[in-house]
Amino acid sequence: MNTTSSVFERIVPVLIVLGCVLTLYRTIQLELTESNRGLSSAKEELQALLDRDLLTGVFNRRSLAAILRVRPLPPAGGGVARSGWAAVREGLAFARSTPVLLSTFVIDLNAMIFGMPRALFPALAVTTYHVGPGGLGLMYAAPGAGALLGAAASGWVGGVRRQGLAVVVSVVAWGAAIVAFGLVPRDWFPLALVLLAAAGWADVVSAVFRNTILQLVAPDAMRGRLSALHIAVVTSGPRLGDVEAGAVAAATSVRFSVVSGGLACIAGVAVLHAISPVLARYRRDDA
Repeated sequence: MNTTSSVFERIVPVLIVLGCVLTLYRTIQLELTESNRGLSSAKEELQALLDRDLLTGVFNRRSLAAILRVRPLPPAGGGVARSGWAAVREGLAFARSTPVLLSTFVIDLNAMIFGMPRALFPALAVTTYHVGPGGLGLMYAAPGAGALLGAAASGWVGGVRRQGLAVVVSVVAWGAAIVAFGLVPRDWFPLALVLLAAAGWADVVSAVFRNTILQLVAPDAMRGRLSALHIAVVTSGPRLGDVEAGAVAAATSVRFSVVSGGLACIAGVAVLHAISPVLARYRRDDA
C-alpha cells in the first residue's frame, strides 16, 4: 500500500504539469488568434493616444517601471520568501506531505480527466441529438447554469462537518450524472441538459468544500502557493479530460467515451479511498 501511495504521489505532479502545458498552449492559441485580428489597428490607436497626450504616456511608463520594482512581501512569521521553481517545489512538497490536501487535488483530477466529456459536445450535438449550433450552445451552458444554481443555494454547506465525505459524495454524484447523460436517448435532449446541469451543481459543491479544506489545512505561509497549485489543478484537469475523452471516442464511440468516463470517475473515487481514506474521514474540527 505504501508503494502504491508513493507512486500515486509521484504521478500527480506530472499530471498537473502536463495539464498546465496543455492549458497554456490552448490559452496562447486562443489569445494569438484573437489578438492578431486587431493588433495593427490597436497599435495605431495606442500610438495616437500617446502622441496626443504625452503626459499620460510618460505617467503610464513610469507606473509600469514602479510596478516592476515592487518586491515580494516578507513572510509574516519571518524567514526568506522563495520565488520561482523553488516556491513551486515547496508547495508541491507540502501538498505531498499532507494527505488530505493531496487527496482533494487527486479527486478533482480524477473527476475532470475521466468525467469531463466537454470535448465530445460537438459530436453529440451533430450525430446523437441533432440539435445544431443552438443545442450545442445549450450543452456548453448547462453545467455552468447548474453550478450557478448550486452556488446560489449553497448556504447549507456551512452546517456540514464531514467536509471530506461531502467532497467524495459530490464527485460520485458528478460521475453518476455524466453516466446518466451518456445514456440519454437521442429524443430526450432536455433531459440531457438537466443531467449536465446536475453535474455542474455537484461540481460546484465539491469546489466549495475543497476550497474550504485548503483554507483550513494550509498554514498562512503556504496558502498562496497551495492556492496557486489548486488553480493549476482546476485548469489543467479539463484539458487532460479533453484528451482522454477524444482518444476513447476515437477508439470506440462517443457514447461509450461519455459513459465509460463517468464510470471511471466513480471507480477512481473508490481507488482513491482504498489508497488514502483520509479525505472521507476528514472533519471540519480536524483543522
